[in-house]
Amino acid sequence: MKTLAVGAWLVVLVAGGTTASCGGDGFAEQPGTQDAGAGSDASDDAKQDEAAPDAPVADQEVPTCDIQTTLAECDDCINTKCLAECQKCANNPACQDIYNCVIANCVTEAGTPDPVCAEDCVKAHPAGFSAFGAFWLGLSPGCVPSKCGSECPW
Repeated sequence: MKTLAVGAWLVVLVAGGTTASCGGDGFAEQPGTQDAGAGSDASDDAKQDEAAPDAPVADQEVPTCDIQTTLAECDDCINTKCLAECQKCANNPACQDIYNCVIANCVTEAGTPDPVCAEDCVKAHPAGFSAFGAFWLGLSPGCVPSKCGSECPW
């Protein structure tokens, strides 16, 4: 059995007769014993830990868009439901310019974008219109207002 501590989680991995423990200088493998059999407490604990669906996988990053808002819940939704559209905008300098222009100049005190101001941002960067429309807002609502409207109120 191999045990790997990840943050506050403890993940147990089955491997041929070794255990790993966290020492002062990192993880060290130590020789162990084979499972004692089906009735072993250690074996039962390992089976329960292996089946834990919430255990994180070490070194696995959640993909994130290069464009981030100021709202964590909005970013989480975008990264989950609109990542492709967001990355397409992030990879298009004119789309980034529209997004930055709207955020910097067009958000009203009520927290919503001024449509005339947003239109001026699009006119100043027309090459980004298609990508921005798919991501946020064009002639019709894009991915963010359609799928993340409550998390991204503007």
